[in-house]
Amino acid sequence: QEADLRMVNLETPIANSEEEMDETKSYVFNAKIEDISLLKKINIDLVFLGNNHSMDYGKKGLEDTLENLKKENILFVGMGKNLKEAFLPNQIKIRNQSINIISVSNIGESRLFATETKPGVAPLQINRLKKILNEKENQDKIQLLSTHWGVEYSPEPTKQQIKQAHDLIN
Repeated sequence: QEADLRMVNLETPIANSEEEMDETKSYVFNAKIEDISLLKKINIDLVFLGNNHSMDYGKKGLEDTLENLKKENILFVGMGKNLKEAFLPNQIKIRNQSINIISVSNIGESRLFATETKPGVAPLQINRLKKILNEKENQDKIQLLSTHWGVEYSPEPTKQQIKQAHDLIN
């Protein structure tokens, strides 16, 4: 009840139809529109969409998800109509402190990631993240990064993930 900001990884689209379901994946997720009420019930303010299931219903599922979240005033980050939009930080002010929130994924086939001209999820791109973190207008802000990565069913990070994490922390 006392949290200033409640955030979760929303590892599913909230698509209105099944017309663009990704039939090439072993597991395809989709929440029903009424499931958003559960997010509202537990007072979720923001969802991370930078993950390997946000595009399970393609471009239409992406558009539906963003529209459905906006209707319920739930903030989101990590997915967009193109690469620039997918990487846009969500800027929040809490207790007079500005916070930039970014969500990226390093899991999933490359076809799920946004490009300059294609919608999708923000991919883990260390140099792009460093540039965002080092922009002059972001110097006085807290930088919060949600990175969806790892090896399925492995409790330990890889050596590469540890190196990337240290690069981002530095």
